[in-house]
Amino acid sequence: VQTCALPICFPVTIVRPYTETIQTLNEIQKQEQWIIDGYGPLDTLVERLEQADQIIMIDLPIWRHFLWAAKRQFKSIWKSRDELPAGCNEASLEHTRKLFRSMWKSHRQMRPELLRILSRDQFKSKLLMVRSVSELNQLLKANA
Repeated sequence: VQTCALPICFPVTIVRPYTETIQTLNEIQKQEQWIIDGYGPLDTLVERLEQADQIIMIDLPIWRHFLWAAKRQFKSIWKSRDELPAGCNEASLEHTRKLFRSMWKSHRQMRPELLRILSRDQFKSKLLMVRSVSELNQLLKANA
């Protein structure tokens, strides 16, 4: 299965340019099977959702996401995550501030729009909402 995590970072944690992100997403969506982690640019989101066989929305309280991100940032001081490109350093105070600001902005501004889009009748039959850690664990266990 072709996978893509968004946003994708280059060395020194620079977000991919918009046109490159769209090109990458389009290439992935041409595959027979694909998974996209994140929502990418909103102006192309509905098209991706329409093409998806299943949509999984992990909608946990923001404090939970902050806790997990803080834990990940703390661990990155000693060991970079394996899925990051070479030279992509998340273990900085600047990156951590950007991460938490981005998470808060996404929660306050993007999440309501995403929930509005996902509430459309065309997506209800393929939408799985995960609203608790136990639901998330069940999902992970079922797909292990």
